[in-house]
Amino acid sequence: MKKQKKGFTLIELLVVIAIIALLLSVIMPALRKVKEQAKAAVCQTRVRQLTMGAILYAGENDNLFFPVIDAQFQYWYYKIAPYLSAREFSDQSNASAGQSEGAMEVLRCPVTKNREQTGNSWAGSANYNWKFVGTQGSFGMNMWLTPKGSWSETGIVKADHVNFFTRLSEATGRVPVFADSAWVGSWPYSESLAPTVSELDSDTLSLDHSPPYFMKRFCIDRHGMAVNIGFVDNSTERVPLKSLWLLRWSKNFGAREVEVPRR
Repeated sequence: MKKQKKGFTLIELLVVIAIIALLLSVIMPALRKVKEQAKAAVCQTRVRQLTMGAILYAGENDNLFFPVIDAQFQYWYYKIAPYLSAREFSDQSNASAGQSEGAMEVLRCPVTKNREQTGNSWAGSANYNWKFVGTQGSFGMNMWLTPKGSWSETGIVKADHVNFFTRLSEATGRVPVFADSAWVGSWPYSESLAPTVSELDSDTLSLDHSPPYFMKRFCIDRHGMAVNIGFVDNSTERVPLKSLWLLRWSKNFGAREVEVPRR
């Protein structure tokens, strides 16, 4: 007489399912964290590429960064494209050059996404890209490195022109070049304010063009209350938001301790 094969009882099956569910509940947060870290690492690499592109540009242009001219094929991301093996991005004869759908991948952090909005210009946030003169991106430049052009010579910061680095050689060591940003660039002041909790939570930056608000463009919660920054010495690192005021953004920037509220 054959012995009947013993199968799983309902209770045993439920126990197995419960164990699997428990394991998934433990593993999934860890997998999400690994995925977030991987995206942050790619973001940091792209900041490094942009920084190197700007440094190479300055090396071939009398030790100066590009002038601030708000026009198609004139802004910084068009100027450094040839140094990032993306010459077609700045080629005015290319009908799709610079358009959002054809933008350089290096301009975007993997954490962010494009907005489905019309219009030529809007600010971004920790989670969304900005849009400006023909393209979208996730990073902004330290505009104290650009002493020439319409904004630096006739704009809001004209009265503080002594804060500009007139040559790349003046910006030694720990001077930021590019960083995660909700806008294409900024002129951080020591007296710039930290964002409020509601501003950190917002998916749209308020573009107030005045010194108290300039640091808020960089002070965004994109990588766990920190942002990636590329420096003039070609180093790149993840910097906590509260430490942004300790960096040398301009020639006369006064470092100070600032409390940034947590979300």
